[in-house]
Amino acid sequence: MYEKILSDTFPGFLSIRNEKHQIIYLNDNFRNWIRQFTDVDPIGKTNIELAAITPPNVADTFLQCHDGSLDLYKKEDTAKGN
Repeated sequence: MYEKILSDTFPGFLSIRNEKHQIIYLNDNFRNWIRQFTDVDPIGKTNIELAAITPPNVADTFLQCHDGSLDLYKKEDTAKGN
């Protein structure tokens, strides 16, 4: 119940991502904002993928929000053969 209230009334942008950095949820504020820049559905996309299809100022925002430490973790995992 509280999660629904938070997602419906939060004045900023909320997103939830899976372990592969893919967006699995966006609140309406975030959805409405990104629709100004692309017709592509952001669900299932990463910040890096969205940066590739949006104007430079928007792309910069997505790239700043991307957690590069997770990329490093993936590289280490790959190097270990996992």
